[in-house]
Amino acid sequence: MKIARIVSSNSHIDYVARVIDALDAADPPNSEDFGFAQFVKLPLEDETEIIGVIYDSMLV
Repeated sequence: MKIARIVSSNSHIDYVARVIDALDAADPPNSEDFGFAQFVKLPLEDETEIIGVIYDSMLV
C-alpha cells in the first residue's frame, strides 16, 4: 500500500514525505496505516527494499 510520496530530503538518510489524501487518490490510506514508530518500505528495481520508521509529523 502506498501511504506517502517523498517531497524533500534533510540528509542522505532523512526524508520528508507527504501522506496521500483524498485529493491524491480515490482510496487514500487510513490514519492507522501511518502511525508513529511504524515501519515503512520503499521497493527498488532489483527486488531489494529500503526500510524506514515514521518518527515525526508536521502540519503544513
